[in-house]
Amino acid sequence: MVEGTLTIACDGSCLSNPDGPTGWAWVASDGRSDHGGLASGTNNIGELLALINALQAHPNNDLHIQLDSQYVLNSVTKWIPGWKRKNWKTAAGKPVANVELMKELDSLVAERKAAGVATTWEWVKGHNNHPLNEAADKLAGDAARRYA
Repeated sequence: MVEGTLTIACDGSCLSNPDGPTGWAWVASDGRSDHGGLASGTNNIGELLALINALQAHPNNDLHIQLDSQYVLNSVTKWIPGWKRKNWKTAAGKPVANVELMKELDSLVAERKAAGVATTWEWVKGHNNHPLNEAADKLAGDAARRYA
């Protein structure tokens, strides 16, 4: 990790997946955080919104992103390039779920790369006493409950 890199944990929550109250949150190693929610969504939407909001809030910071969502991690690090080549279709030829959020995420990552801003990725096991992830999980759950 580059010295001066900010570590950010992102997490999402959905109280009754799918279509239930949904929350998202990010928590940074410098103590800053943000969160929000929707009246209706999915756990994956919450996870994606957490990452999108974290990237938007730190356009010029080198970031080490911690995610407990394999779906989001694999989307951003593996699957998006293939989906783009296939006109945002999966390997099975079906439309990509949450495609507008995926396109926004792709754009944010591309902007960071073009600007020479470093982004590294790490999967962390959720609910495993990981301090930043636990804090993000709590904020995301609280945000979802505000819409219940």
